[in-house]
Amino acid sequence: MDSKSGGLGGIPQDFAGMVGLSSGGHIYANMPPQEIRDINPMPNTAAPTSADACLSIVHSLMCHRQGGESESFAKRAIESLVKKLKEKRDELDSLITAITTNGAHPSKCVTIQRTLDGRLQVAGRKGFPHVIYARIWRWPDLHKNELKHVKYCQFAFDLKCDSVCVNPYHYERVVSPGIDLSGLTLQSGPNRIIKDEYCAGSVLNSGMDIDAADIGTIQHHPAPTAAYAYQQASVNSPVSPHLQQNGYASVANNQPNQIQQQQNYTPNGGVQGTWKGSNTLTYTQSMQPPDPRSQHNNYWTHGNQPLSGELPGQQRLLSRQPAPEYWCSVAYFELDTQVGETFKVPSSKPNVIVDGYVDPSGGNRFCLGALSNVHRTEQSERARLHIGKGVQLDLRGEGDVWLRCLSDHSVFVQSYYLDREAGRSPGDAVHKIYPAACIKVFDLRQCHRQMQSLAANAQAAAAAQAAAVAGIPGSHQAPLKIGLNAAAGIGVDDLRRLCILRLSFVKGWGPDYPRISIKDTPCWIEVHLHRALQLLDEVLHTMPIDGPRAIDFQIHSFLPFKKMVEQENEQANGGSKLVQEENPLTWKFWQKRRYIIVLLAFLGYVSNYSLRVNLSVAIVAMTDKREIIYENGTIGYEQEFDWSPQERGLILSSFFWGYILTQFAGGIFAKRFGGNLIFGLGIGLTAILTLLTPVLGKTVASMIVIRVLQGLFEGVTYPCIHDIWLYWSPISERSRMSSIAYAGIFIGTTVTMPTSAYLATSFGWQSVFYVFGALGILWYTVWTIVVRSTPEKDRFISKDELIYIQSTVRVANKSKRIIPWKALLTSKAVYAIVASQAAMNWAFNTMLTHMPTFLSDTLNYDLASSGFLSGAPYLTMGIFISVAGYLADLFINKGFITITKIRKLYVCGALVVQSICMILAGFLLDPVWSVALVIIGVGAGGFASSGYSVNALDIAAEYASVILGYSNTFASLTGIISPALTGVLVQNQTVEEWRTVFFITAGMDLLGSIAYFFWCSGDVQPWA
Repeated sequence: MDSKSGGLGGIPQDFAGMVGLSSGGHIYANMPPQEIRDINPMPNTAAPTSADACLSIVHSLMCHRQGGESESFAKRAIESLVKKLKEKRDELDSLITAITTNGAHPSKCVTIQRTLDGRLQVAGRKGFPHVIYARIWRWPDLHKNELKHVKYCQFAFDLKCDSVCVNPYHYERVVSPGIDLSGLTLQSGPNRIIKDEYCAGSVLNSGMDIDAADIGTIQHHPAPTAAYAYQQASVNSPVSPHLQQNGYASVANNQPNQIQQQQNYTPNGGVQGTWKGSNTLTYTQSMQPPDPRSQHNNYWTHGNQPLSGELPGQQRLLSRQPAPEYWCSVAYFELDTQVGETFKVPSSKPNVIVDGYVDPSGGNRFCLGALSNVHRTEQSERARLHIGKGVQLDLRGEGDVWLRCLSDHSVFVQSYYLDREAGRSPGDAVHKIYPAACIKVFDLRQCHRQMQSLAANAQAAAAAQAAAVAGIPGSHQAPLKIGLNAAAGIGVDDLRRLCILRLSFVKGWGPDYPRISIKDTPCWIEVHLHRALQLLDEVLHTMPIDGPRAIDFQIHSFLPFKKMVEQENEQANGGSKLVQEENPLTWKFWQKRRYIIVLLAFLGYVSNYSLRVNLSVAIVAMTDKREIIYENGTIGYEQEFDWSPQERGLILSSFFWGYILTQFAGGIFAKRFGGNLIFGLGIGLTAILTLLTPVLGKTVASMIVIRVLQGLFEGVTYPCIHDIWLYWSPISERSRMSSIAYAGIFIGTTVTMPTSAYLATSFGWQSVFYVFGALGILWYTVWTIVVRSTPEKDRFISKDELIYIQSTVRVANKSKRIIPWKALLTSKAVYAIVASQAAMNWAFNTMLTHMPTFLSDTLNYDLASSGFLSGAPYLTMGIFISVAGYLADLFINKGFITITKIRKLYVCGALVVQSICMILAGFLLDPVWSVALVIIGVGAGGFASSGYSVNALDIAAEYASVILGYSNTFASLTGIISPALTGVLVQNQTVEEWRTVFFITAGMDLLGSIAYFFWCSGDVQPWA
């Protein structure tokens, strides 16, 4: 349609006629443009302004809105669009034509400029522009993923042009093929604005769904006056099984060619599903299921024994086993933590109500309001208020289950039966059940057929793999219905999931919601169906194994070992799979922000331990007896500091007096203020004190004060680093990232020993403190500038890396979680970490503080040589811990070994090797062999450190900093006891005295390995 220019502020004359700028008002708003041109409008007494024309157009277009958005938002959106089209007369004409004629006449593309992120901001809300205007003028309940452009649209949103077409009649709404509506006859009334297939059929005045995370949530409007007429389904009706089971047609499973009588239809009968987003199917209408008592009692007598005969028309029982004592058990969860005991429903009660009231639970009623949780978050507390009447689960027949939503708010269900009936893969969809809806959520016979098929395929795949390994021809085996790899990947847990229902109150999850997993929702339940589990056990026990296939098969061993390990690791991580990054690490590690943090953490530990151990070498130079020649020719000796071995041992051990006091505080401060801040301050303040040591440390008392203060500041660094890994370290990279950072401990020790010896002999002992103190301050400056507490606060992180970290690291709101002190302090898994770290630190601190003295005084090495050899064990340890972390992640990610087993292998194996080396070194005490054994033994501790330090993240990632603070408190006691005890035992520096020191160290290692072997766990603890 050609536009004609007029004098109305740039608005065409025929536009003015359409929107009623004459005295005729808006009487032509609903008329076609051609009819409007044929009418001669009355003359205007005063020419309207451009603003008046725009307002009139907006008012006219507002008359056609469908109610999907609020009036104020719709008005703002339309005003914004009209202003953008002010200079595009043809497109504005096309928009008015399309809207006023309901798309009856062809129209052009109506375009606006595409923004950088593709979204339009209106009234403080952002959304895709074509979706916003399609909601306003066509589909009020439209979801952002349901639009598909027509073929002739040249500027559709998904074509990624510079301009975006917002003409709502250039898009079609996509209806999911999972719901087949071809078996229905819909008779719509005249002048329908909303299409029939998107109407609810009844008005549910249950209030708004409080989950507003997705603006595409379906809203229900008053149904039209015309009633729907349902056509009776024939034998070959295309109606999907899902709709047949819920009232449209009912065909017996064992008699597909026989038509059963259709269930009576009620005004609110039938179940209708509509897709909300790509993965959420909604159900709005309710229907009455069959009478519970009549069907339930057809299957079981009062003694829970199956009937000997079959009633006419009754389906055969799937199993002759007696009914289980309880037909289901219900477990209640808040986030990923189970609250209260599992509630079991007797088979004598075929229905159970799960509500949010505070009445005592019992019989067939489970009251969630009566359950207390000291760690309940504010999010869960709010959501629990809306559970209300909850849901009712009804047992039908031998084991079918129906769900009725009694609550005033929707519930969200994970049901493999509904997935199958909707044409989706198991676990691929979330089903939203609206208030008053009643729907079948579990079919026992379908479940039994599926578990039989999957178990048979898995057994055949395992047999084929075993035959291939053994070189046995497998041509006689039955063909697989699915691929060999897919069949081999089926596990017992996969079969058990068929027998479980999961239901979330109020909040949804999945791709259409902010919550990825049901374990991210504030309150949900898990229902285990015992009859189905009973059948699963029967399937597994009766599976035939014959001929060469019978290669040590057991009930659960038809799974490949690798798949079992992967499932165990997934369970150990709280159900989270080990996700791999799309663009993994290359040699350009600086392109990954998290590895820059790992590098700085590594350098931080290098600085940390250089500030700690430099005194071990410097004190030798400070107390060394230097030969002098007097004027009379006699030779004498002098010492700058005449400190006895006991005083030297006291100075060296005093560091741990302060160190032990701030271990707990370090973990708590890290959770409160951020691990990056506490870690940096601990090292920075220690560096300042090191710079002041040559000036202030002139006496034993002053040196003890300085060392105690350094211990106080460094005490926070070890536990608080785990708070950084909590937010920055993906599960599949925990061992690697932690081990690289911890390698700085041993590299720092290695570098400091010979460097301190060189500085002391070349420039004096004071230079040792000046050099390492200055380097520590330099590191603190860089750390403060670069590192942030979480990836979200780092403005230099790439979008891909941020998404990867967020998808693999799930952290609860730390400000709302209370530390479970009782559970933490009584956990055997925590005790295992404490025992192994204490044993490891005994050997580490003994060698760290007295190795230079042992080499110098007992084995007669000079200062330079003793400094180099003292650092050699820690160089080996740094290399081992880096290799150990990489190998641990590799084996876990490949599914070769479970998390628990790799931790035990590393820690127990390393401590046993270390104890053997210490025993041999004590027996030999040879200048060559003793040093070599100490290097091997202490170096092997790198594997132990890679095990127990990361183990805290395995069992309770959120409280890892607190656990390491607790563990390091006891480990620090060894730093006080072992140097002091060694100082007492080796007063004369004899071979016999040092042999006793090595034997004690070996005994501590053996005790630590035994405790870790029996108490270690790699699973997430229930209290975490």
